[in-house]
Amino acid sequence: DWNVVRGFRFRERGDVHADITLDAFLESLGSRATLRASTLRSRRMYAVDDAGTAVDAWPVDRCVSCELEVDGGTFVRSTGRWYRVERGLVSQVNAAVAALVRSMPELPPYDDANEGSYNARVARTRRGMVLVDKKLLVHGGGASRIEFCDLLSEQKQMIHVKRYCGSQTLSHLFAQGLVGVNLLLNDREFRGKLDAVLPRSHRVGSSRPDAREYELVYAIVEGSGRPLVEALPFFSRLTLRNAARQVAGFGCRVGVTMPASRIAAV
Repeated sequence: DWNVVRGFRFRERGDVHADITLDAFLESLGSRATLRASTLRSRRMYAVDDAGTAVDAWPVDRCVSCELEVDGGTFVRSTGRWYRVERGLVSQVNAAVAALVRSMPELPPYDDANEGSYNARVARTRRGMVLVDKKLLVHGGGASRIEFCDLLSEQKQMIHVKRYCGSQTLSHLFAQGLVGVNLLLNDREFRGKLDAVLPRSHRVGSSRPDAREYELVYAIVEGSGRPLVEALPFFSRLTLRNAARQVAGFGCRVGVTMPASRIAAV
Protein backbone atom coordinates (compact mmCIF):
# COMPACT_ATOMS: atom_id res chain seq x y z
CA ASP A 1 0.00 0.00 0.00
CA TRP A 2 1.90 3.06 -1.27
CA ASN A 3 -0.22 5.34 0.93
CA VAL A 4 1.69 4.12 4.01
CA VAL A 5 5.20 4.04 2.50
CA ARG A 6 7.30 6.91 3.86
CA GLY A 7 10.83 5.84 2.90
CA PHE A 8 13.25 3.06 2.03
CA ARG A 9 16.31 1.35 3.41
CA PHE A 10 18.75 -1.28 2.16
CA ARG A 11 18.96 -3.26 5.39
CA GLU A 12 16.42 -4.49 7.91
CA ARG A 13 17.90 -1.87 10.23
CA GLY A 14 19.63 1.31 9.20
CA ASP A 15 19.18 4.73 7.64
CA VAL A 16 15.87 5.52 5.93
CA HIS A 17 16.08 7.27 2.56
CA ALA A 18 13.29 9.38 1.08
CA ASP A 19 14.11 8.18 -2.43
CA ILE A 20 15.81 5.17 -4.00
CA THR A 21 19.09 6.05 -5.71
CA LEU A 22 22.09 4.09 -6.88
CA ASP A 23 24.49 6.23 -4.84
CA ALA A 24 22.60 5.47 -1.63
CA PHE A 25 22.70 1.75 -2.37
CA LEU A 26 26.44 1.82 -3.12
CA GLU A 27 27.05 3.68 0.11
CA SER A 28 25.18 0.96 2.00
CA LEU A 29 27.57 -1.63 0.54
CA GLY A 30 30.61 0.22 1.81
CA SER A 31 32.55 -0.30 -1.41
CA ARG A 32 31.72 0.00 -5.11
CA ALA A 33 34.08 -2.90 -5.76
CA THR A 34 31.59 -5.31 -4.18
CA LEU A 35 28.85 -4.51 -6.69
CA ARG A 36 27.92 -7.51 -8.84
CA ALA A 37 24.77 -8.61 -10.61
CA SER A 38 24.42 -11.29 -7.96
CA THR A 39 24.58 -8.56 -5.28
CA LEU A 40 21.65 -6.76 -6.86
CA ARG A 41 19.64 -9.97 -6.90
CA SER A 42 20.46 -11.04 -3.34
CA ARG A 43 20.20 -7.73 -1.51
CA ARG A 44 16.77 -6.51 -0.44
CA MET A 45 15.09 -3.12 -0.52
CA TYR A 46 12.72 -2.40 2.39
CA ALA A 47 9.80 0.01 2.22
CA VAL A 48 9.00 1.46 5.65
CA ASP A 49 6.14 3.40 7.22
CA ASP A 50 6.19 6.47 9.49
CA ALA A 51 7.30 4.34 12.44
CA GLY A 52 10.21 2.84 10.46
CA THR A 53 8.53 -0.56 10.28
CA ALA A 54 9.10 -2.52 7.07
CA VAL A 55 5.83 -2.97 5.18
CA ASP A 56 7.26 -4.64 2.07
CA ALA A 57 10.56 -5.78 0.56
CA TRP A 58 11.92 -6.89 -2.80
CA PRO A 59 15.27 -7.52 -4.53
CA VAL A 60 17.29 -4.39 -5.31
CA ASP A 61 17.59 -5.73 -8.87
CA ARG A 62 13.94 -4.81 -9.44
CA CYS A 63 14.69 -1.18 -8.53
CA VAL A 64 17.30 -0.64 -11.24
CA SER A 65 15.69 1.65 -13.81
CA CYS A 66 17.36 3.13 -16.87
CA GLU A 67 16.99 4.09 -20.50
CA LEU A 68 19.79 3.40 -23.00
CA GLU A 69 20.40 4.26 -26.65
CA VAL A 70 22.25 1.32 -28.26
CA ASP A 71 22.90 1.02 -32.01
CA GLY A 72 20.02 3.34 -32.80
CA GLY A 73 17.55 1.53 -30.53
CA THR A 74 15.97 2.64 -27.26
CA PHE A 75 16.03 0.13 -24.41
CA VAL A 76 14.26 0.53 -21.08
CA ARG A 77 14.83 -1.45 -17.90
CA SER A 78 11.93 -1.54 -15.44
CA THR A 79 10.98 -3.89 -12.56
CA GLY A 80 13.79 -6.29 -13.44
CA ARG A 81 13.07 -6.63 -17.15
CA TRP A 82 14.41 -5.10 -20.37
CA TYR A 83 12.14 -3.69 -23.07
CA ARG A 84 12.87 -2.35 -26.53
CA VAL A 85 10.81 0.74 -27.32
CA GLU A 86 10.11 2.17 -30.75
CA ARG A 87 11.97 5.48 -31.02
CA GLY A 88 8.93 7.18 -32.50
CA LEU A 89 6.89 6.27 -29.43
CA VAL A 90 9.52 7.72 -27.09
CA SER A 91 9.44 11.02 -28.99
CA GLN A 92 5.64 11.12 -28.98
CA VAL A 93 5.41 10.40 -25.26
CA ASN A 94 8.07 12.96 -24.38
CA ALA A 95 6.34 15.67 -26.42
CA ALA A 96 2.95 14.90 -24.85
CA VAL A 97 4.36 14.94 -21.31
CA ALA A 98 6.34 18.16 -21.87
CA ALA A 99 3.13 19.86 -23.05
CA LEU A 100 1.45 19.04 -19.71
CA VAL A 101 3.89 21.01 -17.55
CA ARG A 102 2.27 23.93 -15.73
CA SER A 103 3.51 26.62 -13.37
CA MET A 104 1.59 26.88 -10.12
CA PRO A 105 3.31 29.48 -7.92
CA GLU A 106 0.70 29.07 -5.17
CA LEU A 107 2.22 25.69 -4.28
CA PRO A 108 5.11 26.26 -1.84
CA PRO A 109 8.33 24.25 -1.79
CA TYR A 110 8.07 20.77 -0.30
CA ASP A 111 9.87 20.66 3.03
CA ASP A 112 7.74 18.28 5.06
CA ALA A 113 7.86 14.86 6.69
CA ASN A 114 5.27 13.45 4.30
CA GLU A 115 2.61 14.40 1.78
CA GLY A 116 -0.09 14.68 4.43
CA SER A 117 1.85 17.32 6.34
CA TYR A 118 2.55 19.20 3.11
CA ASN A 119 -1.10 19.17 2.03
CA ALA A 120 -2.25 20.42 5.42
CA ARG A 121 0.31 23.24 5.34
CA VAL A 122 -0.72 24.32 1.84
CA ALA A 123 -4.39 24.42 2.83
CA ARG A 124 -3.54 26.37 5.96
CA THR A 125 -1.30 28.96 4.30
CA ARG A 126 -2.69 29.37 0.78
CA ARG A 127 -5.89 31.32 0.33
CA GLY A 128 -8.63 29.47 -1.49
CA MET A 129 -7.12 26.02 -0.98
CA VAL A 130 -9.28 23.38 0.70
CA LEU A 131 -7.84 20.19 2.18
CA VAL A 132 -9.50 17.06 0.78
CA ASP A 133 -6.64 14.69 1.59
CA LYS A 134 -7.71 11.69 3.72
CA LYS A 135 -11.41 12.54 3.34
CA LEU A 136 -12.28 9.10 2.01
CA LEU A 137 -15.74 8.72 0.51
CA VAL A 138 -17.41 5.33 0.68
CA HIS A 139 -18.81 4.84 -2.80
CA GLY A 140 -19.38 2.17 -5.40
CA GLY A 141 -20.37 -0.72 -3.16
CA GLY A 142 -18.32 -2.99 -0.96
CA ALA A 143 -15.45 -1.38 0.88
CA SER A 144 -14.49 1.05 -1.92
CA ARG A 145 -13.16 4.33 -0.54
CA ILE A 146 -12.48 7.18 -2.92
CA GLU A 147 -10.11 10.08 -2.26
CA PHE A 148 -11.25 12.76 -4.69
CA CYS A 149 -8.03 14.79 -4.54
CA ASP A 150 -5.58 16.21 -2.01
CA LEU A 151 -6.30 19.91 -2.48
CA LEU A 152 -9.12 21.77 -4.23
CA SER A 153 -8.49 25.38 -5.23
CA GLU A 154 -11.03 28.15 -5.69
CA GLN A 155 -10.06 28.07 -9.39
CA LYS A 156 -11.44 24.50 -9.48
CA GLN A 157 -8.06 22.83 -9.71
CA MET A 158 -8.15 19.26 -8.38
CA ILE A 159 -4.61 18.83 -7.09
CA HIS A 160 -3.03 15.44 -6.36
CA VAL A 161 0.33 15.62 -4.57
CA LYS A 162 2.81 12.74 -4.66
CA ARG A 163 6.46 12.47 -3.75
CA TYR A 164 8.08 10.38 -6.46
CA CYS A 165 9.30 7.03 -5.11
CA GLY A 166 8.96 4.87 -8.19
CA SER A 167 6.68 3.99 -11.09
CA GLN A 168 4.15 2.23 -8.87
CA THR A 169 3.44 5.32 -6.79
CA LEU A 170 2.83 7.41 -9.89
CA SER A 171 0.62 4.79 -11.54
CA HIS A 172 -1.56 4.94 -8.44
CA LEU A 173 -1.53 8.75 -8.59
CA PHE A 174 -2.54 8.95 -12.25
CA ALA A 175 -5.32 6.39 -11.79
CA GLN A 176 -6.64 8.21 -8.71
CA GLY A 177 -6.92 11.47 -10.63
CA LEU A 178 -8.71 9.81 -13.53
CA VAL A 179 -11.23 8.11 -11.23
CA GLY A 180 -11.94 11.39 -9.42
CA VAL A 181 -12.66 13.29 -12.63
CA ASN A 182 -14.90 10.50 -13.96
CA LEU A 183 -16.98 10.42 -10.79
CA LEU A 184 -17.21 14.21 -10.56
CA LEU A 185 -18.60 14.51 -14.06
CA ASN A 186 -20.70 11.36 -14.35
CA ASP A 187 -21.97 10.36 -10.91
CA ARG A 188 -24.57 12.55 -9.21
CA GLU A 189 -24.57 10.44 -6.03
CA PHE A 190 -20.81 10.88 -5.70
CA ARG A 191 -21.11 14.66 -6.12
CA GLY A 192 -23.52 14.71 -3.19
CA LYS A 193 -21.08 12.81 -0.98
CA LEU A 194 -18.25 15.10 -2.07
CA ASP A 195 -20.21 18.26 -1.27
CA ALA A 196 -20.84 16.91 2.24
CA VAL A 197 -17.11 17.24 3.03
CA LEU A 198 -16.49 20.53 1.20
CA PRO A 199 -17.14 24.09 2.41
CA ARG A 200 -19.97 25.90 0.66
CA SER A 201 -17.50 27.98 -1.37
CA HIS A 202 -16.08 24.90 -3.09
CA ARG A 203 -19.13 22.65 -3.52
CA VAL A 204 -19.75 21.24 -6.98
CA GLY A 205 -23.56 20.99 -6.89
CA SER A 206 -25.88 18.20 -7.93
CA SER A 207 -26.00 19.02 -11.67
CA ARG A 208 -23.29 17.78 -13.99
CA PRO A 209 -20.45 20.34 -13.88
CA ASP A 210 -19.00 21.96 -16.96
CA ALA A 211 -15.82 19.93 -17.44
CA ARG A 212 -14.09 22.90 -19.05
CA GLU A 213 -14.18 24.77 -15.74
CA TYR A 214 -12.09 22.13 -13.96
CA GLU A 215 -8.43 21.23 -14.18
CA LEU A 216 -6.79 18.06 -12.91
CA VAL A 217 -3.30 18.86 -11.61
CA TYR A 218 -0.69 16.26 -10.73
CA ALA A 219 1.87 17.83 -8.37
CA ILE A 220 4.93 15.56 -8.47
CA VAL A 221 7.73 16.20 -5.98
CA GLU A 222 10.89 14.70 -7.43
CA GLY A 223 13.72 16.65 -5.83
CA SER A 224 16.45 16.60 -8.47
CA GLY A 225 15.41 19.74 -10.31
CA ARG A 226 15.45 17.94 -13.66
CA PRO A 227 12.74 18.52 -16.30
CA LEU A 228 9.75 16.18 -16.10
CA VAL A 229 10.72 14.15 -19.18
CA GLU A 230 14.13 13.46 -17.63
CA ALA A 231 12.99 12.90 -14.05
CA LEU A 232 10.36 10.23 -14.72
CA PRO A 233 11.06 6.74 -16.11
CA PHE A 234 9.63 5.99 -19.54
CA PHE A 235 6.78 3.81 -18.30
CA SER A 236 5.69 6.52 -15.86
CA ARG A 237 5.69 9.04 -18.70
CA LEU A 238 3.69 6.63 -20.86
CA THR A 239 1.11 6.07 -18.10
CA LEU A 240 0.84 9.82 -17.54
CA ARG A 241 0.26 10.48 -21.22
CA ASN A 242 -2.48 7.85 -21.39
CA ALA A 243 -4.20 9.15 -18.25
CA ALA A 244 -4.05 12.72 -19.55
CA ARG A 245 -5.63 11.64 -22.83
CA GLN A 246 -8.55 10.06 -21.00
CA VAL A 247 -9.06 13.10 -18.78
CA ALA A 248 -8.96 15.40 -21.81
CA GLY A 249 -11.53 13.11 -23.42
CA PHE A 250 -13.93 14.08 -20.64
CA GLY A 251 -13.42 17.72 -21.64
CA CYS A 252 -11.38 18.53 -18.52
CA ARG A 253 -8.04 20.33 -18.55
CA VAL A 254 -5.04 18.45 -17.16
CA GLY A 255 -1.54 19.52 -16.20
CA VAL A 256 1.53 18.59 -14.18
CA THR A 257 3.53 20.79 -11.84
CA MET A 258 6.72 19.97 -9.97
CA PRO A 259 6.89 21.90 -6.69
CA ALA A 260 10.38 22.81 -5.60
CA SER A 261 11.75 20.52 -2.91
CA ARG A 262 14.02 21.56 -0.07
CA ILE A 263 14.62 17.88 0.56
CA ALA A 264 17.34 16.98 -1.92
CA ALA A 265 17.23 13.68 -3.75
CA VAL A 266 19.31 11.29 -1.65
